[in-house]
Amino acid sequence: MPTSDTDAGHLTPERKQILIASGVLFFISLGVMIPFWGLFLGWVFTFTGGVVGGGLIGGLRRRGGADGLMYGAIVGCVGGLPSSILGAGLGTFLRYERETWIEFTIDSFLFWAILGFVSGMVFKLVGATVAGGLVGGLLDERD
Repeated sequence: MPTSDTDAGHLTPERKQILIASGVLFFISLGVMIPFWGLFLGWVFTFTGGVVGGGLIGGLRRRGGADGLMYGAIVGCVGGLPSSILGAGLGTFLRYERETWIEFTIDSFLFWAILGFVSGMVFKLVGATVAGGLVGGLLDERD
């Protein structure tokens, strides 16, 4: 979030914190693509990624619960959107490649990919927002 016109293209400390927490969320969430594990434990990877990413941004910022909630939601979107697209699209495709008994059709692929995307985003956003608010509130360093 630029504070002035002069830092519009620069990596501010605020943006750096968002990128660090979003990167952590992104990589943890990619666990949904692990063969077999991702199919049954995908919610664990997405929720854990959200909690860790949100907790990290709350800990990095240390500006209270409301700030942690807001930045946790931002991290959930920034890190969650690309990992949900990649996880849902590639994860669903890999599922069809591994399972020979499943008939591949565009309708069924889209159904499972959309279901994976939406559920993954919900788990990441909820986890990141709640964890960001809790950690930010616990580690509030404002005077």
